Amino acid sequence: MANGKQTHVVAVSLPKELFRDLEALRARLFRKRSEMVKEAVREYVERFRRAEHATYAAVREAAIPYDDEPLTARDRRAIRRAKAEIRRGDYITLDELNRRYGYVAPRRSKKRP
Repeated sequence: MANGKQTHVVAVSLPKELFRDLEALRARLFRKRSEMVKEAVREYVERFRRAEHATYAAVREAAIPYDDEPLTARDRRAIRRAKAEIRRGDYITLDELNRRYGYVAPRRSKKRP
């Protein structure tokens, strides 16, 4: 270990097309494969943390008022923060959330004529 940091070796299986994409990008950027994978994992973990934090913060802060209740100052602040997060791209889609937690929508049965 040249830099004195501890590391773990991880073997990963990739679909052929994803591996080809990784190799093409790696060659174009003149980077090592392990650097590319480390960066991708680091970015994914950070994205998850940001999304998780934003989700929990939004749930804690933004109680949905009834139609006849005016928005409070706290509600308006939470809405402004949420809109800013969306503009920055700090969000995940419902499909991403469902995939992350393994949710599979129940299949609808076909209606009989």
